[in-house]
Amino acid sequence: DNWVLGGIPKEGSLFNLIRGIVPTVKAVHFPISGCCRFNCYVSVDKKIDGETRQAALAALAGC
Repeated sequence: DNWVLGGIPKEGSLFNLIRGIVPTVKAVHFPISGCCRFNCYVSVDKKIDGETRQAALAALAGC
C-alpha cells in the first residue's frame, strides 16, 4: 500500500521536473502494474526533434 500511495506525489514531482526541461510534456503516470515505482509513462506533445529523448533522460534522472 505504501508503494502505491507514494506514487501519487512522485508523479507530480517528476512532472514538474520534466516540465522545467521539456515544456511540452502533457502527463506523467506511474501505473499500479509497476507498483507505482518501476514503470513510468511520459506523454509529450512533440514539437522539436529530440524533445522526447530529453524527457526520457529527465525522467531517468528524476527517479
